[in-house]
Amino acid sequence: MSKLWNNFTTWLTHTKLWIWWNPQNLTQTTPSFYWDYMKVYAVIVCIFFVGAIVSIFWPKFKPVRDRLALYFWTNAVLSLILFFFRYQDIPVLGMDIFRLIQEITAVIWLFLIIRFAIKAYPAHQLSLKVEERRNKYLPKAKAS
Repeated sequence: MSKLWNNFTTWLTHTKLWIWWNPQNLTQTTPSFYWDYMKVYAVIVCIFFVGAIVSIFWPKFKPVRDRLALYFWTNAVLSLILFFFRYQDIPVLGMDIFRLIQEITAVIWLFLIIRFAIKAYPAHQLSLKVEERRNKYLPKAKAS
């Protein structure tokens, strides 16, 4: 067990996962002007905006498209606001804890959308087809 723990800690220190070893960085009230992952976070913000624009023009699967559009627009705006706070060195609003919370909720939200697209939406479509087929053989109401 000790060897496994040593290998794990060595891996964590070499991959620069500083969150696990310096939790005080998450609540730093004076963020640095240039942090290590600034360019990566800027790319993530751009990906959210591109996803938001693409999700508008996605023609099929309207319920999934609407959920994805809401997901991308919300996360794009929130990411841009948090990036702005960090870039402008705003003391409390630029803390990494807000960015971490936003990233965790974005991953959970995307997981729920994917689960909806894989499980719930096809089941709903199937029930609509069954209902349509059943109604095909039922008598129609007479028009007066």
